[in-house]
Amino acid sequence: MATIASGLGVRIRVDLLGRLVARSATGRDVRLPGRHAQALFALLVLTRRPRSRETIAADLWPDAGSGSAASLRQALWLVRQGLAEAGIPPDGLLDIDGDTVGIRIEANIDLDVTHFEGRLTDDPRRAEAAIDLYHGDLLEGLGHDCFAAERERLSDAYEDALAVVAGHRLEACDLVGARDAADRLLERDPLREEAHAVLIAVHGQIGSRS
Repeated sequence: MATIASGLGVRIRVDLLGRLVARSATGRDVRLPGRHAQALFALLVLTRRPRSRETIAADLWPDAGSGSAASLRQALWLVRQGLAEAGIPPDGLLDIDGDTVGIRIEANIDLDVTHFEGRLTDDPRRAEAAIDLYHGDLLEGLGHDCFAAERERLSDAYEDALAVVAGHRLEACDLVGARDAADRLLERDPLREEAHAVLIAVHGQIGSRS
């Protein structure tokens, strides 16, 4: 899991790959009831910088019209409540004024997304670590369109890492591992040529011509 730490001593652990999970440094869950509160919290963590309330509302509820402002207020109240109930002072993490909402500038945010991206290289060992961190597509269960582009970008990066890992395992004669990585890649993209090549090589080495 990743850690968010602020200059005020606030710490919170957050996973965004897969379903959103947030916990305080003491292990208490941050409960965010409803998809709107979860989406708002995730958007703030991903973007960090303060943004206008109107922009955030339009991102999360593009079809709500004037009602998006009320949805934002309700979601923000739920986020603050969830943080407080987990023993995390909301004002220690959130930077809120009458016009903008964001994460405090002094906060040191270390997201699982950042851990994942930091391991995306052609180095097979780092690629192995990257796929271990990928517990699912970004914010599974939240269908808000504002996450779609980032979700697709990270998904493509994960698939590329699987291709690197599959090829390396094959070179290392780890046929079971190579097949597993190739199968996982083909489940996501049946047209990936690298995965088919690995599977052909695996079956060739085990003598399964069929």
